[in-house]
Amino acid sequence: KKAILCSLFLFLFFPLAYAQLTINPSKFSVEIVGGENITKTISLVWKGEVPVVAYLGYEIEQVNSSFSGSEMRVEFSENPVILEPNKVKKVEVTIATRSNIYPGEYLVKIFANTSIEQVVEEEMVSRIVKKIILENVTVPKNVTVIKWFENKTKISQLEEQIENLENKLANYSSYIEELESEIREKNEAIGFYTKIAIVSGAVLGLVLLFVKKIKK
Repeated sequence: KKAILCSLFLFLFFPLAYAQLTINPSKFSVEIVGGENITKTISLVWKGEVPVVAYLGYEIEQVNSSFSGSEMRVEFSENPVILEPNKVKKVEVTIATRSNIYPGEYLVKIFANTSIEQVVEEEMVSRIVKKIILENVTVPKNVTVIKWFENKTKISQLEEQIENLENKLANYSSYIEELESEIREKNEAIGFYTKIAIVSGAVLGLVLLFVKKIKK
């Protein structure tokens, strides 16, 4: 009974999940000569309520022939693809061929397998990390977060040291200005007293000369 229920669940779930994903075009034909690359663009739209991861795949067959197209490969510009609800996602599809491929018209079919759980898990991890960063909490095993906090701490410490040095320089500049002002005042005082001394010396010399003349 369990096996039957699981089979019914898978039978109902996967067509429903795939029906929510639109690929346009989901198939296209190309004329192949050999040794050339052809690029097409497809659009993917996910009509679910939460983001999904889509793993792209392809099938190739020659039109009106049983040739499987093994001499060619398809490369996607992005695979897997994260699809947001109701948003168009464009992906380039490159068909690369070998020179010895059988020429003709080939049909390329594109399909996708979706995984809702993977995106939900990635979103939960992203939210947890964002919450950790916002709440300033470190996680021992999360090296990135720890380094982020270490760097922020070091930057804050350096900024604080720079601010302290700037304050000290400002204080030193103010102190130097005060010293320069005092030196100017002292130099002015010294100049004034020097002038007084010179004048006093000259007056004293004249007085002595006058006294000598009187004695004679």
